[in-house]
Formats: sequence, structure tokens, C-alpha cells
Amino acid sequence: MTTVASVYANGLVKTFGELRAVDGIDLNHDVEAGDRLASRSETPQTLISPLSKSYYRVDAHLPVIGISGQGSTSRALGAGSGLGATADFAVTNAPRGVRLMVTVGGLPALSAVDQVLSTTRCVRKGLDTTREVPRELIEDCLRVAMQAPIGSNGLYPHFVVVTDPAKRAAVAGFYKQAWDAYLPLSFSAANLHFEDPVHEAQQPRVTSSAAYLAEHMADVPALVIPCITPRVDGMPLWVQACIWGSVLPQSWSFMLAARARGLASAWTQIHIQFEEEVAAVLGINPAEVQQAALIAVAYPHREDFKPAYREPIEKFTHWDRW
Repeated sequence: MTTVASVYANGLVKTFGELRAVDGIDLNHDVEAGDRLASRSETPQTLISPLSKSYYRVDAHLPVIGISGQGSTSRALGAGSGLGATADFAVTNAPRGVRLMVTVGGLPALSAVDQVLSTTRCVRKGLDTTREVPRELIEDCLRVAMQAPIGSNGLYPHFVVVTDPAKRAAVAGFYKQAWDAYLPLSFSAANLHFEDPVHEAQQPRVTSSAAYLAEHMADVPALVIPCITPRVDGMPLWVQACIWGSVLPQSWSFMLAARARGLASAWTQIHIQFEEEVAAVLGINPAEVQQAALIAVAYPHREDFKPAYREPIEKFTHWDRW
């Protein structure tokens, strides 16, 4: 049986209390012990690899909200939350695709997926460097990330996860050198200016935050470096696009999955100025493997992240022609 609830639980969002297994699918619900989903007579369909059960916090990471789909069996979720959220557990025989739409008072509202997409921020000063991030939790995020598209269904990305303090320090040293080289450039965050006053006002905060990370990168408990092979050097642009398109979506999906599991992260790529030196620290063969980013991962000091200001989409959207 495939339900909206099971898709919700197996996807990017983990908002409810303690995990329990239902029909082989891990559900992050806080329902009463006697509660069960609608008909359980059909064969369960797990959409991704089963998630670990050991490293989830019992408190909610995101607001508890209602989910509605194609079913009618409505049950209260988030017991004790006081929010009175309900979810329609929609049963469908369709092998793929279950639509999620959140309803509040009968009107469409921000969905749980939208919530994760719009509140996954690049967190630097807010990373809690005192708490270890469990290995199994990072692996769960990577399992979700691997659901992103890959070129020709065969260009799998690789992820180098750096938790060893000495190696983190070595990588951080090269990152600081890269930051110092980047900062005076005309396109650095410190030197970009915008006509939009709100956008312009953001830049000093962004620069301060990025400078903080450059000074404290070695303290971050986990550094995740997405990689791809073959390298793009000398390849036609369209081939380069296919290769980059097989690692960058997975990298962003990793950050989304981390956000949904109560983690925070910061995306950066400037360390690639010292790609060969970082590769030597981590045993990467730079002749064959190309680094795509560096993602700092930690628990956050707080979880109430909000959407960032972005200039109107009309400025950047082109219909039928540029």
C-alpha cells in the first residue's frame, strides 16, 4: 500500500515524533499506539532505502501541518502539539507519483516539501560545532540525495565525508587560503552591489557569515565533499553540463534531507582553488575525480529558519524568448 503518509515519511520531511515502522516503511508519526493506516491488505511499496531509526530527535523539526491527497481517512497527527493538524492517508494503486497538497481551512497553503525547500538556508554562524553528527544520520541524507537525477542513469556522484579532526583541520587550512584569495575579487560577496535595497542590505551579513565559517571550518563536525568522475576538463560544454548535472542536484538534495532531519549545512565551493591539495589529504585521485562542492554539516543552534529575501521572479523569468 502506498500512502501520502508513507511518501511523506520516506521523502524529505521528518516533522513528527518518534519513528516507528509500519508495513516496513518508517513513519515519523506521533499517533496513538492503536492507530493504523487504512487498508493494509496490499503489498507495501518502499520508495527509497529504509531509514535508520536510531538518530532522530523526538521533537518536531518543522511545523506540524496537514497533508491531503486522494484519500479520505483523516487522522490527527502530532499528538500533544496543540496544533490539531490532520492528514488524509490517501491510498492509491498507482506505482509512481502521489501528489501532496496542504490544506488549511480548505485553501491551498505551503506544503511540507515547500517548507523544506524554502527554509534550507546556508548556515554558518549558527552551526553547533560542539555536537557530533551521527554517521547513520549522514548516510540517511545521502540515500535521499541519491534519488536526484543522474546523467544517462549511470553517472553516479561520490561523497567524501570528512569527520577526522586532523583531516578536517587540513581541509580547513586550504579553505582559509581560498577564502583569503577570493575575498578581494570583484565578484566576491564583499564586492557585489545591487540596486535592490533589500538585496544590497543582505551583503554585509553574508560576508560576515562567510568569513566566520572560513575561520571555524575545522571545528565543523562533518565536511561533505561531493565528487564526480570523469572530470570535465576539455570536454564539450554540453557534456560538462551532463556531468555537473549528475552531482550538483544530489548535493542540494543532501542539504534538503539534512534540513528535514534537524541538521543545518553550508554550501561552498571556493576550496576548489586548492583541489589537488585537498585531494592529497583525502586520497582522491585528481586526475580522474573532480570535486564539486564542500558542504559543512552540523546541528544548528536554532531551527526556526525562514525563507530568504529574493528579488521578484519576473526579473529573471523569460517566456518563449529571452
